[in-house]
Amino acid sequence: MLPTAHQPWAQQIADDLQAQATRLATAQTTGAGLHILLAQAAQLRHEVDFFTAAAVHDARQAGETWEAIAAAADVSVATARARWREVTVRRMLERRARQARPRSAGGVSFRLDPTPGPATSASRAQRPGSLLPPRALAAALSYLQRESKVAIGEAAGQADLSPSYVSRILSGERTPAWPVVHMLATIFNGSAAELRLLWESAQGFGHATRQSLPAAAQRLHEALRGLHLAAARPALADLCATTPLEPALVRDTLSGDHIPDWPTLACLVTQLGAQPAAVKALWEDVHYAVLASRDTFPTTGLNEPLLPQEDPPGTGSTS
Repeated sequence: MLPTAHQPWAQQIADDLQAQATRLATAQTTGAGLHILLAQAAQLRHEVDFFTAAAVHDARQAGETWEAIAAAADVSVATARARWREVTVRRMLERRARQARPRSAGGVSFRLDPTPGPATSASRAQRPGSLLPPRALAAALSYLQRESKVAIGEAAGQADLSPSYVSRILSGERTPAWPVVHMLATIFNGSAAELRLLWESAQGFGHATRQSLPAAAQRLHEALRGLHLAAARPALADLCATTPLEPALVRDTLSGDHIPDWPTLACLVTQLGAQPAAVKALWEDVHYAVLASRDTFPTTGLNEPLLPQEDPPGTGSTS
């Protein structure tokens, strides 16, 4: 869909560019295949061309001369006129709209798992987007916004975003880049870390594995609190109703003081409106870290402390 005549045409494309650049950086960091990286880079180049055309259109609408535009683009005036006539730009953006890939919550779809190609940590990572409630990220941000009582216009001003873009984020029509999520969560007095799983799921990203025990435990607890947030923070009594869950255990789990066994955690995640598989990889990361640090694999939940204990005096190993 093209922007209206009263909206800067380049703004929406700039938002998409930011999201695509984040996807490319994440693909590189997580070891995606070369064909994925090059495809993402090609998409980014195309978006830059679209942005350039839209930005020139906006400048013309603001009264900029062709001479000034040609100087800024380092081309001749004749080339600028021919390349970025309004009818040409409109056709470009209409073609962009027709050729756009299916979007998930407003973002460009993206597969991290290269097919075909050698297996990588990224391709093996579970992609839990479909395992979470629809638009869970938007639900969590909207809840924070309501609780903080920060008006959308005020938040947009603080984040240097347009109010309409913030509204689209909160409604789930757009999935912003992580820095935008972080800014909005901070403005709404929330914890950005608790939204990380929701954002990664909306983007279709996998997660890094083989973390230290404290880092893996923190990641799991933040993800659970994010699901609790997306569900509008239901009361403990409501979560435990008609289930074997105990309020004290749920409280300790959400606060980060306890990691329950898998059946218990699966029950809690289900009560929060998500499929248990959405967090199973995070739970397994914790237990892998326990195995690596203690040489044991627990069959029940983990209680504090999460760090390995020091050997009693006189029993430590010597080299």
